[in-house]
Amino acid sequence: GDRITFKVPVGERYRIILKNKTAEPAKIVRIFMKDGKELSEDKQGPASFRTTRLYKEESRSVLYIGDAGNDVIINVHEGKMHIEVFEEKR
Repeated sequence: GDRITFKVPVGERYRIILKNKTAEPAKIVRIFMKDGKELSEDKQGPASFRTTRLYKEESRSVLYIGDAGNDVIINVHEGKMHIEVFEEKR
């Protein structure tokens, strides 16, 4: 599926809005990287924690607060999902 990648600047927080606008289920998995390597499960949590499955017309909001310089990768594994990523102001 599709892949979205963004880098986290120093001290920033990001809101990820996920919306399934289709009749079929959709699933994404978030992966957190540092210096080109995937972080261990100790640092990013198990895949089940980082996986979001949405059914027809469901939506979910996820706040990402991580270490500066991390790359966040969102992989779409099933279906189609509308994804918005924006900086969350404190």
